[in-house]
Amino acid sequence: PPILLVANQKKLEDKMKLKIFLLLIPLWIASAGCASLSEGGQRVRYLTKEEPPKSCKMLPQTVASNYAMSQESMIINMRNDVAEAGGNFLVIDTIAGIANNEGGVSYSGTGRAFNCP
Repeated sequence: PPILLVANQKKLEDKMKLKIFLLLIPLWIASAGCASLSEGGQRVRYLTKEEPPKSCKMLPQTVASNYAMSQESMIINMRNDVAEAGGNFLVIDTIAGIANNEGGVSYSGTGRAFNCP
């Protein structure tokens, strides 16, 4: 009967949609944590809890990154922010890992932007 064929086809379509959805979940998770350095961010050097060379001038901007999926993503976000502010050097003053509701860790940090010769 035609009704049975339609019902079976609907079940097959639903199963295919579910399989595709399940295959895409890891890609969505992986891409959520990806951060990439901007062209300017690639030129930003950084130190952690140290001072820059004396020839550097501090910019008025404080740099912060919140809720990054990894420490590396947090640093990339901060380097990109320093580049956007016109700097080329970042001093990272704080790094904190914060437990999130999903049982994972989100990272946040603060730093200072500098322009160095």
